[in-house]
Amino acid sequence: MKTPSENKLDLRRWKTLILVFTAGLISLSVVFLLLGKTISEKLLTELVMPLGVIWLALSLQTAVLIHQKSYRAAFLSALTWILCTVAGNTYVSTWMMRSLEQPYFTTDPLKREPLEAVVLLGGATSEAPNGQIQINQNGDRVVLAARMYHGGLTKRIICTGARIQGLSVLKMDEAQASRRLLIDLGVEPSAIETYGGRNTSEEMSAIAKELGSATEVGIITSAWHLPRTMTLAERTGIRAIPLPSNFNSGSMDQPPTPTPIGKILLRCIPNQSALSTTSRVVREFLGRLVKR
Repeated sequence: MKTPSENKLDLRRWKTLILVFTAGLISLSVVFLLLGKTISEKLLTELVMPLGVIWLALSLQTAVLIHQKSYRAAFLSALTWILCTVAGNTYVSTWMMRSLEQPYFTTDPLKREPLEAVVLLGGATSEAPNGQIQINQNGDRVVLAARMYHGGLTKRIICTGARIQGLSVLKMDEAQASRRLLIDLGVEPSAIETYGGRNTSEEMSAIAKELGSATEVGIITSAWHLPRTMTLAERTGIRAIPLPSNFNSGSMDQPPTPTPIGKILLRCIPNQSALSTTSRVVREFLGRLVKR
């Protein structure tokens, strides 16, 4: 049998759970009354997603621990909740992504002088279950290379990227996959070259080795990846011209308009898309830190 003190602890836990649950219902009711059914449904949808459920569970756990005066455990739980809130917050992830992309907001690869050659960095392709090569979230890199070729802005496209043995499940190197897609998009096979490179550092080294430092070459990659790429290119002596593709953040010059309260609430709930963006930016900073 439980002791009186244990019964009191159980009762306290139940009271805390009921209090938090009631507060949640009241909050949802207020949102429903003020913002309407549609916005309430979207908010609930985010809250029942895996990351939303984890966020709510951490909130409940922190509240219970504080109520039980387990302050050390509550502190650790609160830190985890803060990390989840910040990493999965759309406003934070957009700000972080913009910090990488902003230097190239006014750079238009399709409105510049022609280049003798452009380099299409790997990382834009994947393999479908049916064996077909397809583009991934970075696929605009391939499209931009084809557009520059057909627009007379370059005569050569150099595809880079090699599989990492023991990690990649692709049947061909990324450079070969990009080459195949470019040919399907109408680029002449004779205008396409392929180099290796398992990461950006190796890709830059391969370019420097094949072309030398005297040749000016355009670098096509995602806008968020360009700061690290340009640093590595400069380190290897490449005269690189940045050619940004697939931007993930909006322009800072957009006219300021009041943001609806529903949109603010939706962006503040941790979500997988924002977490993925934050992870991508952190990976870029880590790459710059280790000079890879």
